[in-house]
Amino acid sequence: MFTGKEDHKVSFKKARVLVRAYQRNKAKKEVTALYYSKDAIGKILRQKGCIGLRIYYAKKTTGANTLVITGVDEKGNDIITGYIADIGFPCPPFCPPDKNL
Repeated sequence: MFTGKEDHKVSFKKARVLVRAYQRNKAKKEVTALYYSKDAIGKILRQKGCIGLRIYYAKKTTGANTLVITGVDEKGNDIITGYIADIGFPCPPFCPPDKNL
């Protein structure tokens, strides 16, 4: 099903259009983005059989939106017995100073 070599590249111009379309329609205090460390992503990707990531939209018990990140194997299955990431650093307040997107 998956090879781990799928191309997901998008131009900066297209990425900006996509992000700004979302931002125009989100609630004023809603999270714009989440930061995840290289170490956390690496822990997922280094799991046996992992060839990619799946990122789930999720909601915390507080009602805040978040993401849950799992590894994915070549058959498209989530790798649920290893490292799963949550608790990204939200923007705001952890936003990039340049705000290019």
